This record gives sequence, C-alpha cells and structure tokens, in this order.
Amino acid sequence: MDDKAYTELGDELLAVDTFERLPLIRRKLMEFHRKQQQATGVYQDLRLPSGLHVLAYLATIIKGIEKDLGAFLVTELDLKLPYRELGRALSFKVAFRGDDFRSRFQVLEDALNADFKKSDSPFKGFRQRSGKVTPFVDAVIAGGTFDIQLELR
Repeated sequence: MDDKAYTELGDELLAVDTFERLPLIRRKLMEFHRKQQQATGVYQDLRLPSGLHVLAYLATIIKGIEKDLGAFLVTELDLKLPYRELGRALSFKVAFRGDDFRSRFQVLEDALNADFKKSDSPFKGFRQRSGKVTPFVDAVIAGGTFDIQLELR
C-alpha cells in the first residue's frame, strides 16, 4: 500500500466499531491482493487448468532448447492429475543417441531447473532425482535413456 491508502485505512479503522476492524482489514487486504494479481498476472491459488496445459508447457520448454538438445525420443509418458494436489506428477523417459547423450540430457535438466523458479510454471521440481541412465547401443550408435519425474503444482 502506498502512504495515502495506508492513511485512509487508518481513518476507516477509527471510524468503525472495534469488532468490525478485523473484518475491514481482511476485506481491504483481499481487495489489495486481487488488484496485485490482476496487475501482475500471477495467481498463486490458480490450479492447473488441464493435462493438456501441462504437456503443452513441457513442449514449450523443449522447443526453447531444441537446437542444443538435438534429436531425442520420448519413449514413455505418464501424467497424473488427481483432484487433490498430492500425487500430481508428470513422468517420462527420454532417449538420446550419440556419445554426447549425457551432456544433451544435462541441457534438458538445466532448462527444467530454470523453469521451476518461475511463478507460472506448472512444475514444482523433480520428484525423484536418481540420475539413473540406462545406456544402450542401437546398431552401432551408443546412447542412453533417462527417467524423469516432475512434481506438479
């Protein structure tokens, strides 16, 4: 609140009955919070709009690093969005071909870590960080498959 709004609030509090002061402060704070949400576009209490939103958001992250990521294959995908917040997760396996598969996976991991810090991200963080890689040889090309589990807001 700026100085003027704070002074006005003080005047309003003095003008109402003692037992009406707390509800007045609550209403004013809720109004201030709503205005801040509208001004910034950040709604912390907003739940995930849909599973499609989560998948599209992940695709946007991947599209942003596509040049550094190179060719890859998502081999499994499992999205869980129960009505309760507990247990919301996106799990997937991603395979990279080539000797540099570990460094290319690191590009993906770094992009996800950066995204976790954004207030509008549907991702909270890694649910399980085992760092487990399953190396493979496809014909004569080496590569690796990584398991990723992301916790959702």
